[in-house]
Order: sequence, then structure tokens, then C-alpha cells
Amino acid sequence: MNALQKDHFKNTDVLTLTLSDRKEFFFTSIPSQSDSPEEALVNFFGVVRETGAQIVSLEIFGGPGSGVLQREVIPNTFGNAAFPVTWVEEKSGSAAHITGIQAWGIDGIPVLPILFEGNAAGTYFDTPSLRYCRLGGILPTDADDTPPEQATAVFQRMDAALQLCDMQFNQVMRTWFFNHHLLDWYDVFNVARDVFFRKKQMYHHVVPASTGIEGGNAAGSALEAGALAVSLKGEDAAVCMVPSPLQCAALEYGSTFSRATEIREPGLRRIYISGTASISPDGRTQFEGDVAAQIKRTMEVVKSILHACGMELSDSTRVTTYFKNAEDIPAFEAWRIETKTPAIPVVCVHNDVCRHDLLFEIELDALSLNV
Repeated sequence: MNALQKDHFKNTDVLTLTLSDRKEFFFTSIPSQSDSPEEALVNFFGVVRETGAQIVSLEIFGGPGSGVLQREVIPNTFGNAAFPVTWVEEKSGSAAHITGIQAWGIDGIPVLPILFEGNAAGTYFDTPSLRYCRLGGILPTDADDTPPEQATAVFQRMDAALQLCDMQFNQVMRTWFFNHHLLDWYDVFNVARDVFFRKKQMYHHVVPASTGIEGGNAAGSALEAGALAVSLKGEDAAVCMVPSPLQCAALEYGSTFSRATEIREPGLRRIYISGTASISPDGRTQFEGDVAAQIKRTMEVVKSILHACGMELSDSTRVTTYFKNAEDIPAFEAWRIETKTPAIPVVCVHNDVCRHDLLFEIELDALSLNV
């Protein structure tokens, strides 16, 4: 039986997980083309308010230049928002339109803010077995520094924010990196990440699942980041890396992330699949120039990871697809219809992937009851 109750209100998919001590909500909203950013967020917050959820994290994707609206529309909509907001600008579209909104919410237990330098850099909450911390909207201190210097500053600021809830960087098990002008400096970003990860002895722990994708921000910084960290309270919970049955480990070709990671607590399993693309077992790009073939292969890879964990695509709670070319975005829905795949909550984004010849990437979270 699927663990999630699925509803749809005002352009928003709401997935609800009911546990003994709490309810968790996973929101995916695709505003109408006619909605202004303010209208889109007001409608979205109306849905959140109806559930009674406290927001854990909020992600917004909009056209180039849309990020400047964050300082105005977020307070106007949410008041003194005590949760992290990651606003990612796409390569195309309008500054006056939001492409998609994603959020994680909880009701039944306290969600506490992490206030870092006067802003909500994250939230954390406790279950009987785990402490969860979700960071978002992490920017470097100085946008005039070199991109690798900015990356190091972001890692340091994430580390400092985690310490505010008695956690450490080596407890991070999922990261999101939105690199402005990604293809110009992805290699040096990987070097900076590797240096910091070695300093924090990440290779002795769980190497996080990750997404590294193009994404602009209103600050003009080279990087905006988020993370999920987990602290274990006892032996009844675990965090581990999950291999991809159809791909090699990303570490084998110099990228410091795991294909997927898993959190287990009594009665519940969560899977976090990294940004995944059409890459062969030996690390090469497959089906160059053919977006339909790349989508098909990528989804085979994703489903193989889910099946290895006893899950299906229908167990997805949050899905984001990234396209190098805006005109290719309808190809994902074409794949879904052709394969008779049930609809899943997805935001489709126009931003570069980490290789010039990759046309499509997907990241996905899923969960199931472990009974």
C-alpha cells in the first residue's frame, strides 16, 4: 500500500504522510501562467495553511531576474518566515512568473528555526529516533570573491549553521548546489568541495547524495546551496549510501557525491536520489543530442535505484527535472504518456546540466512505510 495520501488544490499537489507522532506534507505547486508571483505564493500559502503544516523548507523556481522579488513577496505572504527559502533563477522565462514551488511541511511536532546572521538559514525537528536539519538559501559572504572561494565560504557557512542545532557537517546526507554559470567552473567547484569534504572527513561517513545544477540568484553569487543533515539518537535508525545498479559510483570519475542516500527510522524509509542523467556504467554520456533517449535511459536508472529499495515512482514525494534546452521540456511528459507512467509531483526547470552534452537531469525523493 502506498504510504502517501494524494490530493490536489489550487494548482498544488499535496502528499500527506501520517505517522503516530506527526503528519508530514510534501507540496508541489505549478502556478498558472496568468498568476503573478504574489498571487502564486498567496494561493500556495493558502493550501499550506489549510493543512496546518509548519514549513520546513521552501524552494521557488522562477525566470531570470525573479529572485529580486524574494525580499518583498516572502514577507508579504508568510510574514516573518522562520524557514529557509531557496529561490533559483532559470535561464529563460519571465522575471514576473514563478515556474514551480516545492515545500516540506510538518504538523504535530515543533519545527524550530536556525537563525544565522539574522536570517532563517534552516530548520530542525526531532523524532524519537532522529534529529533532522534542513538548510536552504545559503549564499557566500562576498559575491566578488572567485567562484571557488565562494564555494568554500558556502561550505563554511553551512557548517556554522549546523552547529547552531548541535550538528556537524559530517552528518549531512543530501546537498543541493545551484551554481551560476555552472559549466564555466564545475570542475573547480568539485575540487573545492573535495577539499572541504576531506577536511571534514566525509569519506569516513556517508558521502551525501547531491544535485549540482545551473541556477542564478538575486545576490549575483556564484553559488546558492541547501542541505539535509540527520543525527541518530540510537541504534533503531540508520543513514546509508545507496548505489545505482546501472551506473558506476560518481566518486570514480571525480564527483564527490553518492548516487543516492537512505534514511531509515522505525516504520519509515526515505530515499534521496541525486541529480541523475544519462551516464553509462563507465561514466560517459549516453545518447548525445537525443533528449528522448536520454530521458528514457535516465528514468531506467532512477527506477532501478527505487526498485532496489523496494519502491516505485509512485512513492515519490518531490521531483525536479532540469533541461538544457527549454524546447525539450515537453519531452518528459511525452515519456510519461508513452510509458503509461502515472503522474508524479514534478517541477520542470530550464537550466544547464553539469556537462555540455547532457540535455536532461532529474532528482527525486521517495519514501515508503517499512512494516
